[in-house]
Amino acid sequence: MAFPLRQATAAQVIPLGPFVSAADGDTEMTALTIANTDIKLLKGGATAEVSKNSGGATHIAHGRYYATLDATDSGTLGALRVSVHVATALNVWLDCVVLPALVYDALYADTGAGIRATIKAGSIATDAIDAASVKADAVTKIQAGLFTSGAYTAPDNAGIAHISGVVDTLPTVPPDNTGIAHISAVVDTLPTSPPDNAGIAELVAALPPGGIADAATLAADIIELLALIGTPVFGSISQDTANVKAAVLTRQQSFTATLGVTFPANFGLLSITAGGIVQANVRTVNSVTVNGAGTALNPWGP
Repeated sequence: MAFPLRQATAAQVIPLGPFVSAADGDTEMTALTIANTDIKLLKGGATAEVSKNSGGATHIAHGRYYATLDATDSGTLGALRVSVHVATALNVWLDCVVLPALVYDALYADTGAGIRATIKAGSIATDAIDAASVKADAVTKIQAGLFTSGAYTAPDNAGIAHISGVVDTLPTVPPDNTGIAHISAVVDTLPTSPPDNAGIAELVAALPPGGIADAATLAADIIELLALIGTPVFGSISQDTANVKAAVLTRQQSFTATLGVTFPANFGLLSITAGGIVQANVRTVNSVTVNGAGTALNPWGP
């Protein structure tokens, strides 16, 4: 690390050494005479060395010496190499860095008007920055950035007034939901599925031939009755017609002479199955008694 120096400042002590014998490179040289001309300075940016301004070096102990630099020696900012070469001793040098006064004080000064003193105080001292310390153009820029009454434009409140007017026209109470409730009730009575006439056609097709005089008229009557009924009882017209079909077939199966039909004296039994098959137990055909069991070994016959 380079040895720090304060720019253009006198009485700055620097260490030099240790100086050892040029003969063996080990023996400490404690009695050297080192003049200012023996101490060479290579300042920052320079291409040639200069002698120390004044004063030589003094022995401290064990071949170590010190020298005192003045304002001239530390006048140039940046790197500074101090080299010393005297007879009977090996060459010695010290690398230094010359810092601006404020920077040096901020880093190393215990007291003073530098940055470090300001930080220790916790705030900028009163009148630490005066008018002479601020350039005129800096003041102009600061003033240009300040808010002035002439640059103020009042906001346009027309939009806010319009919103306020709209809000004032809103109902003060919640809307009346009576109409909505009525519509909901009507919707609830609508069929849960579109009308389906397939069941009616199926009913008519399944009727036994000749079982009912006019099946087409019956189908038309059923459709008309369902239209008058309105909403399907069992969720759909298909289901309703299926129920009607079942009732008709049941009625056919229970059809008896009590309905006003006159059967011959020898007519024993007549039945109609769900598939429309007519079964009859006939004893007499054209006044001729029929015998047999209707089997292969005992067929029907006179």
